[in-house]
Amino acid sequence: MTTSCSDDNYDPQPAPNTDAETSYVIAAQDDGTSYLITAPSLDEGTATVRGTGTEVLGGSYWVFKNQNYVFSLVYNKGGAGTGASYYLNAAGKPTERYLYEFNRITSYGTWGDKVVTVSTGDSKTTDAEGNIAQALLFNYLDENTGGQTEGAIDAENFLGNGEKVTFAGLEEANGKLYTSVVPMGMSRYGIGQWPDMVTDTELVAKADGGSASSSYTAGTIPSTQYPDRAWVAIYSGSSFAEKPVIVSTDKIGFACGRHRSQYYQTIWAAD
Repeated sequence: MTTSCSDDNYDPQPAPNTDAETSYVIAAQDDGTSYLITAPSLDEGTATVRGTGTEVLGGSYWVFKNQNYVFSLVYNKGGAGTGASYYLNAAGKPTERYLYEFNRITSYGTWGDKVVTVSTGDSKTTDAEGNIAQALLFNYLDENTGGQTEGAIDAENFLGNGEKVTFAGLEEANGKLYTSVVPMGMSRYGIGQWPDMVTDTELVAKADGGSASSSYTAGTIPSTQYPDRAWVAIYSGSSFAEKPVIVSTDKIGFACGRHRSQYYQTIWAAD
């Protein structure tokens, strides 16, 4: 059974076990099956899934959040994201806490006591012609309870240039959160709202095209008009609803790597 949960319907479970003798939890794979195993040390001895590993949901990404939970995040191409959280039970064995279904994942990171996934998708806002505005869609997985909540903010004209955006990576440093902001061209909604932001009408697609995550429809600008500029948003509070500081440079293109619909982090905290 797959469930979606929030902190509001949290049901008590045994407290996570942080016994030093089983304090190392390792994600491993054998014959295409994913496991979590424990080990008392990473410096000596051996660890094996044979007879000791706990079979788990195979994760595209694993996020180990402090001492309480490990989260498996699964990229399902164009489909909805799935995931799971695990904790150590009283016997020191990795145990499933929750299974999740949430908005598709194109990037992820941590912020405070939350594991965060992000993608860009349809909002509930439309214009008079029925064109749908795009939003940044967030999932928050709580490190203390394993619970899940969701949130969204406008992705349209985020940078003031009329383009919709997505985020690539989340990096915490110096009490702030940094994320690369990636412009992705103009939607039909965006062109209708900010027609003066179209730099060249020849960029507007005359017909549908592309495929999979690169598909587009007529009447949109399929890719950014600003390929030679990078933006980073800096949040000082604790919510994406707050207005961030935006810094930019024309020394590089947008600060992320990409493969299909996945946006990979290329900004990191320095010493």
